[in-house]
Amino acid sequence: MNKDKYNSLPDDLKKVIDDNSGADLAAHISKVFDVSNAKAMDAAKAKGDIMIDIPDPLNDPDWRGPLMEGSQHYLDEVNATGLDADNVYEKAKAASSACMV
Repeated sequence: MNKDKYNSLPDDLKKVIDDNSGADLAAHISKVFDVSNAKAMDAAKAKGDIMIDIPDPLNDPDWRGPLMEGSQHYLDEVNATGLDADNVYEKAKAASSACMV
């Protein structure tokens, strides 16, 4: 949420957001998604689907091109609505890089 918008809210609404967001909630939700993902993977394997792990797809020559093309297509669609998707994407990449150790 935009910090200025958050600061414009009354305290009771800020409390609702604070009580339902943050690192603790994100950690909990990631565990829920991990369980859901494991169940989906098990179901796919039980059907005979083959899982292929591509640890670093953006540096894999077979995957980089299609991934970059798909990402650009999505950004172009969002930009066409008048939103600045490219700017948001660049900021997200910078934030991600800043978190890498």
